Amino acid sequence: MLICLTAAGVLLVAGCSDADGGGTATGGSTADFCKGFKAVQADATNIQATDDKAIDAAYDKLSKLNPPEEIATEYRKVIDTAKEFRAEEKKIDQSNTAELTKLQQRFADRQQELQAASDKLSQFLTDKCGIDPNSLGSEDGSGSGSGTGSGSGGN
Repeated sequence: MLICLTAAGVLLVAGCSDADGGGTATGGSTADFCKGFKAVQADATNIQATDDKAIDAAYDKLSKLNPPEEIATEYRKVIDTAKEFRAEEKKIDQSNTAELTKLQQRFADRQQELQAASDKLSQFLTDKCGIDPNSLGSEDGSGSGSGTGSGSGGN
């Protein structure tokens, strides 16, 4: 699940419009947030899983987005955990299955909480942004792009 979370964190991006045009005083506007997502998605569409520099740049861009208050907690939880996992993943020999398994087990206790946050974020993207979270990796949210993401998984 967490390896998929890492990939999805980078490619969980799409364009949208906001009917009411804004967020709250403490959160970002929905329109700006979705616009930022679209920009990151366009940049991330062709990122290869082995391009650490591009993946890190995409995470940096995602981290700088200001989500609307209604999803801010969940968004930060997903992005921050994915970044943390990625940082830890860089410290180990990724060809060593035992090390990868051990890393995944360290994050397993967060799985239920992360799934709930991811579900809420996906619902927001569907309802407010008009995108299909299962189409991650395409510039328009249609699933027809050539990106490396293929949606979220339950690994």
